[in-house]
Amino acid sequence: MRSTGGRISIDTEAADDSVCCQALRFEAGFEDAERIEAELDAALADVNMEYDYATQTVAFVFLSPTRTEAETRARELQADLARWTGKPNWPMTLQPVTREDWSESWKRHFHAVRVSRRFVIKPSWEETAPEPGAMTIEMDPGMSFGTGRHFTTQSCLRFLDESVPVPRAGGFLDVGCGSGILSVAANKLGYRRVFAFDNDPLAVRIARENLARNGVAIHDAPTDASHSHSCLAPVPATPAFVPKLRRGTPGPSVVCRTLDLAADAIPGRYGTVVANMLANALTAHAPAIAGAVDRSDEGGWLILAGTLTGQYPAIKALYEGLGFAETHTLSDGEWQSGCFRAAIKN
Repeated sequence: MRSTGGRISIDTEAADDSVCCQALRFEAGFEDAERIEAELDAALADVNMEYDYATQTVAFVFLSPTRTEAETRARELQADLARWTGKPNWPMTLQPVTREDWSESWKRHFHAVRVSRRFVIKPSWEETAPEPGAMTIEMDPGMSFGTGRHFTTQSCLRFLDESVPVPRAGGFLDVGCGSGILSVAANKLGYRRVFAFDNDPLAVRIARENLARNGVAIHDAPTDASHSHSCLAPVPATPAFVPKLRRGTPGPSVVCRTLDLAADAIPGRYGTVVANMLANALTAHAPAIAGAVDRSDEGGWLILAGTLTGQYPAIKALYEGLGFAETHTLSDGEWQSGCFRAAIKN
């Protein structure tokens, strides 16, 4: 190991011909991690996050194809982190990743897990015997948030499975879809109209791959070349919109597109809306998220996740002020999520 500027440790032990990429890693306490994650998300940074509740830290891991690019990113991050947090010194490690480590490391840590009464999440490399009544979601760990291992995602799946009745024709909206796992779950539960979006084009690509892997038909609406986001295919802004199924596909399909809440309106209204986002995003986009819930007839459902327990009361009060009542809440001691019912508009 050697040190660069006393802050970046570099491991040079791996042979060059076995290296497929470089892993740059640093850790932050929970008190700083939310701000860092928000800034990285705004910059559309490709980052993996590992939560350690025992030490109250989050490890941020960036993958770069070469050491030169990794060292450049490390220097840029040092300046960014100092600006974001007011703390000047951020120890980092830079380590080569071998092809063998890359292909096998995930498999040692990820196995099938039941996360709710019916939902079971399994990686693609693990074969499991089907359980009566179980709904299996195949999801590999990757570069997009939402493998189903984190409490925030699991709480959303539990609410969908155990607390929210599937509306007869209300539709499902996945705000900040990440890996697309919640849209896969909605499809399995029988929602016939599902719209998923994220502001990160990479996340959308991964979500579409995960949807396809789970046998979900993906509907491609006509693109609008005049739209500022070329990969956004707009859908009609009416509650009645139902994706047309491809010929030969036997069930519901999903629209999955890039959409930026800071610039784009959410098309349509939905009987169930799920937003698994950081507290600052849930706050900044509260009117848009709340406005996407269909409040006619049966009233709509809203699931909010991604907030620390200390932040949850403010988020709860904010959405109560927008016409929602909490019906259920779940917490693991660090994170807290809520399930809300909208007041019916006469």
